[in-house]
Amino acid sequence: MKLLKILSTYGLWMLLVVALSILSCQDLEVTNQNAPDEERSLATPENVEALVSGSFLSWWAALHYSAPSSALITTADALSCSWGNWGMQDLSSEPRAAFRNFLTYVYREVVNVPWYGLYGAISSASDGIKAINGGIQIGANGANNPRALAFAKFVQGIGHGYVALIFDKGYILDETVDVNKDVLQLKPYNEVMAEAIKRLEETITLCQANNFKLPNTWINGLELTSAELAQVANSYIARFRAQVARTATERGQVDWAKVMAHVDQGITKNFAPEGNGAFNDWWHSVQWYGSQGEGSWHRVDYKLIGPSDKSTGYQNWLSKQPADRTEFEIDTDDKRIWNGTRATNGRQNPGKYFKYEATGSPFPPDRGLYHYSRYGWDRYQSYITNSGRGPMPIFLTTELDLFKAEGLLWTNGDLNMVATLINKTRVTNGEYPPATAADGLGSVTDVRSPFANSSLWAKLKYEKGLECLGTGSGIDFFDRRGWNELVTDSPIHLPVPAKELQVTNQGVYTFGGGGPGSAPKRSRPSPFERPH
Repeated sequence: MKLLKILSTYGLWMLLVVALSILSCQDLEVTNQNAPDEERSLATPENVEALVSGSFLSWWAALHYSAPSSALITTADALSCSWGNWGMQDLSSEPRAAFRNFLTYVYREVVNVPWYGLYGAISSASDGIKAINGGIQIGANGANNPRALAFAKFVQGIGHGYVALIFDKGYILDETVDVNKDVLQLKPYNEVMAEAIKRLEETITLCQANNFKLPNTWINGLELTSAELAQVANSYIARFRAQVARTATERGQVDWAKVMAHVDQGITKNFAPEGNGAFNDWWHSVQWYGSQGEGSWHRVDYKLIGPSDKSTGYQNWLSKQPADRTEFEIDTDDKRIWNGTRATNGRQNPGKYFKYEATGSPFPPDRGLYHYSRYGWDRYQSYITNSGRGPMPIFLTTELDLFKAEGLLWTNGDLNMVATLINKTRVTNGEYPPATAADGLGSVTDVRSPFANSSLWAKLKYEKGLECLGTGSGIDFFDRRGWNELVTDSPIHLPVPAKELQVTNQGVYTFGGGGPGSAPKRSRPSPFERPH
């Protein structure tokens, strides 16, 4: 099938279309009547470098604005919301329904924005590589060619990686493809992921062979050295290898030795581009809306923080049918949720990451009381205070620590090391007693829990949920998918957009709702459906 012409060379024009489409409640059905001529746009070193350097922002816009990040985090039952915007209500309501993959679906940007945005980023990066391979010299005698090539391959890698994480299949697009002539076939997600990892490995090789520094406009606010870019690439390989799994069986079959090897070469400080103001080009939708005062957009789902409840409140809540679940107060020792003291009015004082909200949930009751929660997410409140300016963490060093701990659990590794890695956040941030090897290995099917008598698996899953919440787009969804923790009949991935399928004369299909690509019902108690 021919790839849509919208994926051909158009440089930063695509970024404008993506940005505008995300800021509306519907995608823009726009045909580019003024696409730059390919030869002219790639004729000068300055234009080629601009095309490559802008490709990361296209990738950012495809993932970290409101679609698909808001829908994925609510489908994962990490944050809760029943507003219709960006497909949140449709994808998080119970019982889960199939995704509405048709041209007239009002929230079709859930699939359109990541699909066309990611391929826009990949296309720009690939055209830049093609121009350099064709003889363009960036800098004196091509001195800056290695920097541009490494960055372009990095964007190719993280672009294909997220296509593979989000969609069931995708195209493999690189500098050897002529989108105006070549016939491309959709490939399954595992083949697309293999291409992503290949490109990131090529990035690492170029970084190791050269010494350069990225201008701080390429990844806003960050002047990454070649060594630091290699660390980021290693980190994404670790994430992709682990999170591409669609089931717990697949996750157990991951090559965890390779994951842990990339962890050891990964970032040593959080990867956090700088925001330049809410609704500008560099902003993070989930960190903005998720931390809004009084939780007017999102509340924290009880399925995330409820496992820490010492009372019977959470168990009682889970034991009810979803329609009968209502807000309640958690009694917890986790200092991230509650600091253990109360205000003069009796209300729980805020924890380090979360806070008890003064008002009840703002969501329409007829959309399901199970969406309600009395807890808001406050970890990135400074991002709100500074009007969307400042660091926007999308990859934490904690995530790497917990990937290593998970790898050791899957491979029957050193349980003392697992406990040490979990305790970095469990003790320091949660102020819980340390986990120990004596807690036992447990199983991926164990209900997530911070309690002393729970297994290391249960503690790891609990820590991952609280610590990495709302960082990388979809991270909460991808982990729960790979641990078989998505609510029964949730889509395990999204289909290729109906728009793409119709233009390329392919049948429209979808996932979830009990049909193909639905999360299975578990055979033992789940923290998301039954009391523990």
